[in-house]
Amino acid sequence: MQKLTIPLILILFMLITFSILASAALTSEAQAQPVNPSDVAAQPLDPPGVDLRTTNGLLPGTVLIEGDIVIAEADLNRDMNAGFEVNLWPGGVVPYVFDVNVSSTQRTNALFAMEQWTDVADITFVERTFEPNYIGIRDSSNDQNPANNSPIGVQGGLQIVNITSWNAIFIIAHELGHALGLVHEQSRTDRDDFVQINFTNIDPAKWFNFQEAPNSRPYPKTIYGLPDAQTYDFDSVMHYGQCSFAIECLPDTSCPCLFESITVLPPNDTLWQNAIGQRDHLSFLDELTMSFLYPEDNWYFLDGTHTGLPLGTFVEPQKTFNNAVSAMANNDVLWIQPGTYNAVGIHSKPSVWRAPLGSVILGN
Repeated sequence: MQKLTIPLILILFMLITFSILASAALTSEAQAQPVNPSDVAAQPLDPPGVDLRTTNGLLPGTVLIEGDIVIAEADLNRDMNAGFEVNLWPGGVVPYVFDVNVSSTQRTNALFAMEQWTDVADITFVERTFEPNYIGIRDSSNDQNPANNSPIGVQGGLQIVNITSWNAIFIIAHELGHALGLVHEQSRTDRDDFVQINFTNIDPAKWFNFQEAPNSRPYPKTIYGLPDAQTYDFDSVMHYGQCSFAIECLPDTSCPCLFESITVLPPNDTLWQNAIGQRDHLSFLDELTMSFLYPEDNWYFLDGTHTGLPLGTFVEPQKTFNNAVSAMANNDVLWIQPGTYNAVGIHSKPSVWRAPLGSVILGN
């Protein structure tokens, strides 16, 4: 990514178009140190009187939705969508432990999956000592119903991440993505503009797996006016596959099925119908979004479409260019979301401006 460092700028009724695309390999300056899996402490995760093997790896009072998302049962009873509110790990620090049933090889794969996220965001997975909130990673292979699943974001106390697909690094990364705060891409409230959920091809008992998540915050926003594939992330590691929960796709059958559960709408179907649901890499937008959820300390955000508080964060960005620049410290980085901004004035503060999605116009 090419940085644009500007110590002094005079903008007088000028039109400056920024089309600086973010690199697909955003890196965190603070990398976690290599960990020897055999040195990582383990502890039994089963609460007193509970055998997680017989409860599908779920803690008491929790239920499973969307195939691999764990929420509190009270949230399910009150509002099917209440469990999608994103709670981020403070400072990007995620304490973790492995269950005693996780082998050294499995730990190695889990640590490698963690690196996929720590390499692109200011996230640090640390072995738990006395932290009250932490994730417990366990092997669900011997459960009554082996599965991969996780809660979304920090929940408070112990939260279980179940893994059975230990040889699939990006399935593990998918579940860790949930633990860090990501929802499924096809749960976006604007998903019907890009994909069609074929409920007639899905068992009605499984329909709840395809609900929208109105409390989530889609990024990029449709209002930015970008092309479809730059708005909706067909390539996301957090997207369902085209055959997920399809009636026609019986166990041990291949995909695509005769009647898929998800249809990519034209004109994107030719390129993406058979590609959604990949589990072999993080997409550009996976990396970008996570880097913004867990940003560097000197990152500041600007979005003219924002309607909430102007705090300069990714979730609550500044709304005007001049206010954003005024609030920044020297050498801060300003991430500017697509739009046209009034930037007339003298700006003498050294800083870096970046347009991660392009389509930014600074003028009068």
